[in-house]
Amino acid sequence: NALALLALLKAGVPPTDECTSRASTRAPGSPVVTDVPPPPSAVVTPDPVALLPVPNAELSAPYDVSSVPLEPLRGRDIDIQRVRDVFLRAAARQSITRVAFYGASHVAGEFFTGQVRRLLQERFGDAGHGLVMPAPPWKGYRASDVNLCAGGTWYSDHVDRRDGRKDGRHGPAGFEVSAADLASFGWVQTTKSNPQGRAVSRLEVAYLREPGAGTLRLLVDGGAPLEVDADGERGPGMARVIVPDGPHRLQVMADGPVRLYGVYMERDTPGVVVDAAGVSGRTASSWLEWDMDLVAPYLARRTP
Repeated sequence: NALALLALLKAGVPPTDECTSRASTRAPGSPVVTDVPPPPSAVVTPDPVALLPVPNAELSAPYDVSSVPLEPLRGRDIDIQRVRDVFLRAAARQSITRVAFYGASHVAGEFFTGQVRRLLQERFGDAGHGLVMPAPPWKGYRASDVNLCAGGTWYSDHVDRRDGRKDGRHGPAGFEVSAADLASFGWVQTTKSNPQGRAVSRLEVAYLREPGAGTLRLLVDGGAPLEVDADGERGPGMARVIVPDGPHRLQVMADGPVRLYGVYMERDTPGVVVDAAGVSGRTASSWLEWDMDLVAPYLARRTP
């Protein structure tokens, strides 16, 4: 129902941010900028500024979403029962329940998945935001209930990109970014006033280990960089940063072409996490070129 969808969009207004930088994205293989010096002490602190929220479609008259008739559940009984069991465990609040969405623009835009995350976390507890990219894999990238900022130039690649690498090694979400110069940075930060997304206690950075990848530099709350060597035999990499449960910012930089697959923001508390992994314009056949040998270890670790 189109009106119900518009109501969801209206409910999914992202929070104001404090980012003054805007990163640019390029296709893999574009010329690398090599004469840009790194920022002092490898720390970037954008000046605070309030940004206007993303415009939303206005309804011509108030619309009661609850008036939309419920659709019956469709599918095999065994599949419906498995989904029911997942949320029965979530209701028990004995562990973290992770839900992963794969799709196209309705998932990539986070309007749909962002609202689902809010509804589930209101009911079953906020265990963290889940997957988010520290730099935009495409222009207009956004996420609900998390603050994002990126600067410099980033290479972007994803499943079925026309001018991409075509090697299928795009990570657990099907998209990736890599820094084009030493000044490129990206950060993810908890929100300050939203009901969800105000705390994190565990940040896991997913990346690709491969020869010549270089070193990741991770800065927590503007502190000294934590270095992660991504140079080695090709395979999935994951760097875990543990912080006291609360508001935090993780900044990501690199001194080489490390392929970043995203940051998982979680809390060590029972609740729900929703990973949104959508690429606009993709279809089911797009994922046939995905390197599942690389993806499988990430999914096994996440157990969504």
